[in-house]
Amino acid sequence: MKWLALLAAASFLCWGATTRPEPETVVIIGGDTRGNLSPCGCTKPMTGGIRRRMTAVSMLTAGRDAVVLENGGLVAGTGRQAELKLSAMAEALKRQNAIVAVSPEDAKLGSGPLLTALQLSGGRMIATSVADSTSGFAQTYRQGPFTIGALTEKSDLLAGVLGGTPLGMSAAADQLMRQADGTPAVVLLDGDEAAARKLAESRPELKLIVFSLNGSPLNEPIKVGQTWLVTPGERGRYVIRLVWKEGRFESYAVTALGPEIGDDPDASRTYATYLRRVDREKLIDQIPRRLAEGTYAGSKACASCHSQAYDKWKTTGHAHALDTLEKDGHGTDPECVTCHVVDLDRLGAYVSKYGTPDLASVGCESCHGPSGAHVMDPAVKTPRQAKQACVSCHNVDTSPQFSYDEYWQKIEHK
Repeated sequence: MKWLALLAAASFLCWGATTRPEPETVVIIGGDTRGNLSPCGCTKPMTGGIRRRMTAVSMLTAGRDAVVLENGGLVAGTGRQAELKLSAMAEALKRQNAIVAVSPEDAKLGSGPLLTALQLSGGRMIATSVADSTSGFAQTYRQGPFTIGALTEKSDLLAGVLGGTPLGMSAAADQLMRQADGTPAVVLLDGDEAAARKLAESRPELKLIVFSLNGSPLNEPIKVGQTWLVTPGERGRYVIRLVWKEGRFESYAVTALGPEIGDDPDASRTYATYLRRVDREKLIDQIPRRLAEGTYAGSKACASCHSQAYDKWKTTGHAHALDTLEKDGHGTDPECVTCHVVDLDRLGAYVSKYGTPDLASVGCESCHGPSGAHVMDPAVKTPRQAKQACVSCHNVDTSPQFSYDEYWQKIEHK
């Protein structure tokens, strides 16, 4: 009887083990950051940044089994500052074991910066569209229950930088499915919604495709058969949270990285190191400068004839624009300073806070142009149309809700 009882207990335990439900996996998706490591803009509330992103990921996973994905587009453009940003992004993403797609835009920096980023990411940067990469980039990565790949139509560009053989979209998808070997396959796609739909229709076995979109994420995922199509939107301002359970995705939620989300301490240290490198390498002094339309006089020179306008200007945020940056540690960051001083990109204009103090703000000449000749002879008109000058900084990225008539009321002067 004791033997039969033990056999029954063993049978029950074996049955329980084989029918135990698959644990839930949280999937967090970001991407298309384009070098926006920190919130930037004139319209509040500003969203985005790696410091808030790291906090949000920790909150949204809360110690559960998680897979964190970054859909490439880490930086935009080339140059030394883009290289420093790429390193900072890779280091921050490593702390949360993120799997990162190498995008053609990132590859424009060349193999050296990409290899540095690969090392800083812990080897989690992938490029499925390049076979036999000589640079050490893997084609796929296994994380949690998934096999993750990164596909692009621009494989020639990637292969030229990473070394190896470029694969077309179909061949790269085949390679992903072979390496998945029956596990759920996920694609980080360098492409838009139309490209994602096309891929989903040709590969119905895919479980998830992450694509790029200019704008905000979708209110709900696109479903093509059993494949979910999602996007984190643009400029690293949002993350998507999915839950995978029992062989399928069950939930979808969008989180905006707004000011209510605090800064992660580790990411803050990484970001502070990035800013120190920008300052130490004096990148602001390397900004290309072109000829101005004249000589600069500084805002104080306008006060004797335009005292009412000058007094009004001193009460606006424009008069303290550089101070705002310095409080956040961006006082020598050329990408930020350019919209907070007078004509950083012109010869004879702003150089430094102490070297050219009269130009260390958004001053009269930011809008009206260099006015030295006008100061000497009021009959000489200032060279710029102020309204047209506004949109150089108040653009769709920094001021998405910009309205000249509305904003003008805040600084109106005569």
